[in-house]
Amino acid sequence: MRGLKDLFFAWLRRQHPEPLSTYANLYPHGSRPPRHYRDLVRARVNQALQRHGLPIPDDTTSDKFALLGRRSTVTEPTAPTLF
Repeated sequence: MRGLKDLFFAWLRRQHPEPLSTYANLYPHGSRPPRHYRDLVRARVNQALQRHGLPIPDDTTSDKFALLGRRSTVTEPTAPTLF
């Protein structure tokens, strides 16, 4: 069975070959990019979270999707609907 990286690179080669060498350099030995690139992406995401007033998850956050316990809730409509 092929890994996700192999499938992604096959798709990239067919659909968007221009950035192929850049991605190949970022992922030379597996599915994790080098530490400096992960740190760069993390810093950019944290800046966006701060800019929009969202909490920044850290190592103590047990549920990264809950954003420190502020998971959105779906409310039921108050008026009857057909669906």
